[in-house]
Amino acid sequence: MTKLSRGPCVVHKFNLRNSEDATVLAIPKDAKIARVEQQAPDFARTLQMWTVIPADVVQGDNLRRFEVYGTGKPVPAEREHVASCLSPNGGVWHVFEDVSGLG
Repeated sequence: MTKLSRGPCVVHKFNLRNSEDATVLAIPKDAKIARVEQQAPDFARTLQMWTVIPADVVQGDNLRRFEVYGTGKPVPAEREHVASCLSPNGGVWHVFEDVSGLG
């Protein structure tokens, strides 16, 4: 098991669009992605991502960009794999962070 935090922390949940269109979220750089899943009732359109954020860190202006791809779909360069999760219909979704910068 990976140690996610060294001190007091808070777990936050974010929604990701279930598509290759990016979801841009204000998440601190030092936040750790703990899990990604599909949660009822919105199985078809969104994934949920839980992050562990140190309690003394303010969710500010640090924008991070996430994209979701199905198995077998091409993923652009400068993407970092975050997590994969099973869909209720048997497919698998793969979440990547765009590490090229928001520009």
